[in-house]
Amino acid sequence: MVAWLMASSPQTSFYQSYATRFADVAELGKVRSQQLPSGNWRYQISISHRGKRYYLGTVTVGEVDTPFESRDHAVGVLAQIRALVANGDSVQQAIARFRPMECPEDFVENRVAEYLEHWRGLVDKSKRSPATLREIERYAQREGKGTRGAWAYWYGQNAKQIPNGAVEDWHAWLCDRGIGATTQGHVSDAFRSFLRRLEWRGEIDRVPNFPAIERPEYAPRTISLSRRERIFEAIPYERRGAFLIAACLLMRPREIRASELGDYDIETNTLLINKAFKGQGIHDVVRSTKEGTSTRREVWDDATRDWILWRLKQTTDEQRLRGEATALFWNPRANDPRKGWSETRLRYQWRDACETVGVRISLYEGTKHSTATALAEGGIQPLVLKALGGWKDSKSVEKYAKPRATRAIVLDAKRKGER
Repeated sequence: MVAWLMASSPQTSFYQSYATRFADVAELGKVRSQQLPSGNWRYQISISHRGKRYYLGTVTVGEVDTPFESRDHAVGVLAQIRALVANGDSVQQAIARFRPMECPEDFVENRVAEYLEHWRGLVDKSKRSPATLREIERYAQREGKGTRGAWAYWYGQNAKQIPNGAVEDWHAWLCDRGIGATTQGHVSDAFRSFLRRLEWRGEIDRVPNFPAIERPEYAPRTISLSRRERIFEAIPYERRGAFLIAACLLMRPREIRASELGDYDIETNTLLINKAFKGQGIHDVVRSTKEGTSTRREVWDDATRDWILWRLKQTTDEQRLRGEATALFWNPRANDPRKGWSETRLRYQWRDACETVGVRISLYEGTKHSTATALAEGGIQPLVLKALGGWKDSKSVEKYAKPRATRAIVLDAKRKGER
């Protein structure tokens, strides 16, 4: 009887209820540790609750946000948050007690989630590339190695309060992850674009200064046109067109793969280049070109033109009506109805032909780069080369024009020395 009265008393019921609630939040959140480039450690509370994730990397003392002094400090704050939630506070309310000067919506991870939704909407409207979206999604992951999770360094921090020095520390942290300078630049540029959008929307006051990353200048390897001709001859004629057009019109593989029979105009001997695959597979979407342009370029190489004329005869009118074998630069062995190349198959075919000839060079370097360099060394003006290759940025042409400039300077100095 006494036991029944104790169990049913209001005070006992309160303690039982509190104990149950505290047990429910006993596993709520965890403390993460991260070593900074300076050698110091940063501690962060991570809480996942009802499909949302919250981060706390600092606490507000007076009107100043200060980082956790130690792991024990962070563990103690987490214990207090759990107690507040057990006592009836929401997770957001409990966190706000330690960050009263800050709105959780301003945390970088929450802004990144909004940014990703914005990007997905643009991709759905064909205004942005799904391939670029996949890159940003990889950077934005919570954890990972290399570029995967590269933005997670900022999670738990206020997007409005990123100092210049913190960006420099982040670049050092990316370097410690083993990320090369060029890739670091891509990751950093993407994060700066994210912050610039927030500034444009008036949601942050300024974008911090991003120190320049010293990227090694790209110097493409090339091959002589005579040796490249041997590589072409090692590729079966029916599959040779994709490689001929890459060398002739300096086209990118994804533009070549997207070309259709109707893109070539026999009367003008021109090819319409206005689309490209946005992935490596044959079933990926086709959108605008990388430069977002639509151009017609003359097929000036006789061997390439002859191959296209041969190719147009291979697909019958009945097949065209059924949508079969419609890829202009086809792979007859492909399984899909278009008979188009996947990027992997394209590169494998080039690699096999190079091995047959005894040459080792990438598809890009052996076709586009080698042609552009040969034309530049032959005296073609950079503006003409820029139009031929469909580049928007003149800087993209400079690396091909440099060998020509060097050669001209050396020959001129040699002639002057002989006088």
